[in-house]
Amino acid sequence: MSEIALKKESFNFNSVAQKANVSKSWLYKQKGIRTRVETLRGLQISEIAPRKPSKSPRLEDVLIKTLKSRIKGLEEENEQLKVRLHGKLF
Repeated sequence: MSEIALKKESFNFNSVAQKANVSKSWLYKQKGIRTRVETLRGLQISEIAPRKPSKSPRLEDVLIKTLKSRIKGLEEENEQLKVRLHGKLF
């Protein structure tokens, strides 16, 4: 199959069996063909799957700093709520 065909239509055992006019079970039994179908299907999936952009170290540092600040704020709020709750209980 050409690269163009892979991008335009779904490439899997069903589509190959249909185009070749053979059964899926026959395809699964043919080790060479099965390996090729699995490889091409995997390539198609990896082309479709969105890639995560790599993060720069500076961006990661900013994110860590922001999250640490948020955690600190939540911990302080948690302590204040505990003090208030403790005062209401006793």
